[in-house]
Amino acid sequence: MPSTSPRPLPQHIAKLRISRGWTQGELAEQMTAAGYSVGRQAISHHETGRRQISVRAAAAYRAVYDLRGKALAAFNLLVLSQEEPAETASRTRRAS
Repeated sequence: MPSTSPRPLPQHIAKLRISRGWTQGELAEQMTAAGYSVGRQAISHHETGRRQISVRAAAAYRAVYDLRGKALAAFNLLVLSQEEPAETASRTRRAS
């Protein structure tokens, strides 16, 4: 069963949404418009850490939040940090 304790990426996603004054439903609409069909409950699960954020979801968050420069780099690091160490090591070996 996945952990439900907040981690850096889920907290960051919630912070970005709140800073824009969006509800979870409004963010879900923005994500769907960006090509990632998602509902309010899935946004809630992403923000609480109940659901891991997929590569596709992360790409939609990047687009919706229009992340660039340092903000984009920081977001990408948070996406990578949510992976288990074995997953990251396996991907690193494949890329070599």
